[in-house]
Amino acid sequence: MKSLLSIILIVAAIVSLSCSGNDPVSAAFHGDTELNNGDAVPFILNQNSPNPFNPTTLIFFQVAQNMHLTLKVYTEDWQEVGTLLDEDISIPNTGGLVHGGNYMNYMITFDGRDLASGIYYYVMEGGGYQQIRAMRLMK
Repeated sequence: MKSLLSIILIVAAIVSLSCSGNDPVSAAFHGDTELNNGDAVPFILNQNSPNPFNPTTLIFFQVAQNMHLTLKVYTEDWQEVGTLLDEDISIPNTGGLVHGGNYMNYMITFDGRDLASGIYYYVMEGGGYQQIRAMRLMK
Protein backbone atom coordinates (compact mmCIF):
# COMPACT_ATOMS: atom_id res chain seq x y z
CA MET A 1 0.00 0.00 0.00
CA LYS A 2 2.85 2.34 0.81
CA SER A 3 4.36 1.93 -2.70
CA LEU A 4 0.97 2.72 -4.31
CA LEU A 5 0.73 5.89 -2.23
CA SER A 6 4.26 6.86 -3.30
CA ILE A 7 3.36 6.37 -6.96
CA ILE A 8 0.21 8.49 -6.55
CA LEU A 9 2.19 11.27 -4.86
CA ILE A 10 4.84 11.22 -7.63
CA VAL A 11 2.18 11.37 -10.34
CA ALA A 12 0.41 14.21 -8.51
CA ALA A 13 3.70 16.15 -8.30
CA ILE A 14 4.38 15.65 -12.00
CA VAL A 15 0.86 16.78 -12.92
CA SER A 16 1.21 19.78 -10.63
CA LEU A 17 4.50 20.78 -12.24
CA SER A 18 3.28 20.25 -15.79
CA CYS A 19 0.13 22.29 -15.17
CA SER A 20 1.85 25.15 -13.42
CA GLY A 21 1.12 27.57 -16.26
CA ASN A 22 4.77 28.41 -16.84
CA ASP A 23 5.17 26.50 -20.09
CA PRO A 24 3.46 27.25 -23.44
CA VAL A 25 1.54 23.96 -23.56
CA SER A 26 -0.17 24.42 -20.20
CA ALA A 27 -0.73 28.10 -20.99
CA ALA A 28 -2.47 27.12 -24.22
CA PHE A 29 -4.59 24.43 -22.56
CA HIS A 30 -5.47 26.70 -19.64
CA GLY A 31 -7.70 28.78 -21.92
CA ASP A 32 -9.03 25.85 -23.95
CA THR A 33 -12.81 26.08 -23.86
CA GLU A 34 -13.17 22.30 -23.72
CA LEU A 35 -12.14 22.54 -20.09
CA ASN A 36 -15.14 24.72 -19.20
CA ASN A 37 -17.79 22.05 -18.54
CA GLY A 38 -19.74 22.54 -21.77
CA ASP A 39 -20.11 26.32 -21.58
CA ALA A 40 -21.29 27.99 -24.77
CA VAL A 41 -18.31 29.21 -26.78
CA PRO A 42 -18.10 31.63 -29.70
CA PHE A 43 -16.04 29.24 -31.86
CA ILE A 44 -15.08 25.59 -32.11
CA LEU A 45 -11.70 24.50 -33.48
CA ASN A 46 -11.91 20.98 -34.93
CA GLN A 47 -9.21 18.42 -35.61
CA ASN A 48 -7.48 18.76 -38.97
CA SER A 49 -8.09 16.20 -41.69
CA PRO A 50 -6.35 14.16 -42.83
CA ASN A 51 -4.13 13.64 -39.82
CA PRO A 52 -1.35 12.60 -40.26
CA PHE A 53 -0.93 14.52 -43.51
CA ASN A 54 1.52 15.05 -46.39
CA PRO A 55 1.88 17.78 -47.54
CA THR A 56 -1.50 19.52 -47.02
CA THR A 57 -4.34 19.23 -44.54
CA LEU A 58 -7.61 21.02 -43.89
CA ILE A 59 -8.29 22.80 -40.59
CA PHE A 60 -11.99 23.16 -39.83
CA PHE A 61 -13.59 25.58 -37.40
CA GLN A 62 -17.02 26.92 -36.60
CA VAL A 63 -17.97 30.44 -35.53
CA ALA A 64 -21.17 31.49 -33.77
CA GLN A 65 -20.79 35.28 -33.68
CA ASN A 66 -18.95 38.15 -35.32
CA MET A 67 -15.46 38.29 -33.88
CA HIS A 68 -11.76 38.71 -34.56
CA LEU A 69 -9.95 35.38 -34.82
CA THR A 70 -6.32 34.37 -35.14
CA LEU A 71 -5.05 30.95 -36.11
CA LYS A 72 -1.34 30.29 -35.72
CA VAL A 73 0.80 27.19 -36.24
CA TYR A 74 3.73 26.25 -33.99
CA THR A 75 6.44 23.59 -33.97
CA GLU A 76 6.80 21.02 -31.18
CA ASP A 77 9.07 23.43 -29.29
CA TRP A 78 6.62 26.32 -29.75
CA GLN A 79 8.47 28.22 -32.48
CA GLU A 80 5.89 30.05 -34.58
CA VAL A 81 5.60 28.65 -38.12
CA GLY A 82 3.07 31.17 -39.39
CA THR A 83 -0.30 32.82 -39.11
CA LEU A 84 -3.10 31.25 -41.14
CA LEU A 85 -5.85 33.65 -40.05
CA ASP A 86 -5.87 37.09 -38.45
CA GLU A 87 -9.10 38.86 -39.32
CA ASP A 88 -12.61 39.81 -38.35
CA ILE A 89 -15.10 37.06 -39.14
CA SER A 90 -18.66 38.16 -39.89
CA ILE A 91 -21.49 35.71 -40.06
CA PRO A 92 -25.04 36.25 -41.30
CA ASN A 93 -27.58 37.20 -38.64
CA THR A 94 -29.38 33.96 -37.89
CA GLY A 95 -30.96 34.88 -34.57
CA GLY A 96 -30.00 33.09 -31.39
CA LEU A 97 -26.40 32.00 -31.64
CA VAL A 98 -23.97 29.79 -29.79
CA HIS A 99 -26.40 27.16 -28.42
CA GLY A 100 -28.74 25.56 -30.92
CA GLY A 101 -26.24 24.68 -33.64
CA ASN A 102 -26.12 28.09 -35.35
CA TYR A 103 -22.43 27.96 -36.16
CA MET A 104 -20.99 28.92 -39.55
CA ASN A 105 -18.46 26.40 -40.87
CA TYR A 106 -15.04 27.47 -42.15
CA MET A 107 -12.05 25.64 -43.55
CA ILE A 108 -8.40 26.64 -44.06
CA THR A 109 -5.78 24.67 -45.98
CA PHE A 110 -2.40 24.26 -44.29
CA ASP A 111 0.53 23.47 -46.59
CA GLY A 112 3.48 21.79 -44.87
CA ARG A 113 5.59 21.02 -47.95
CA ASP A 114 8.43 23.30 -46.74
CA LEU A 115 8.40 21.89 -43.20
CA ALA A 116 10.07 18.88 -41.60
CA SER A 117 8.10 15.84 -40.48
CA GLY A 118 6.83 16.13 -36.93
CA ILE A 119 4.13 17.34 -34.59
CA TYR A 120 2.75 20.84 -35.07
CA TYR A 121 0.25 22.71 -32.92
CA TYR A 122 -2.39 25.08 -34.21
CA VAL A 123 -3.93 27.61 -31.86
CA MET A 124 -7.08 29.66 -32.43
CA GLU A 125 -7.82 32.70 -30.29
CA GLY A 126 -10.79 35.03 -30.20
CA GLY A 127 -13.43 36.43 -27.88
CA GLY A 128 -11.33 35.69 -24.82
CA TYR A 129 -11.09 32.00 -25.71
CA GLN A 130 -8.21 29.88 -26.92
CA GLN A 131 -8.27 26.37 -28.37
CA ILE A 132 -5.36 24.18 -29.41
CA ARG A 133 -5.02 21.05 -31.51
CA ALA A 134 -2.06 18.94 -32.62
CA MET A 135 -1.38 17.63 -36.12
CA ARG A 136 1.31 15.34 -37.53
CA LEU A 137 3.20 15.97 -40.78
CA MET A 138 4.65 12.71 -42.15
CA LYS A 139 6.86 12.90 -45.22
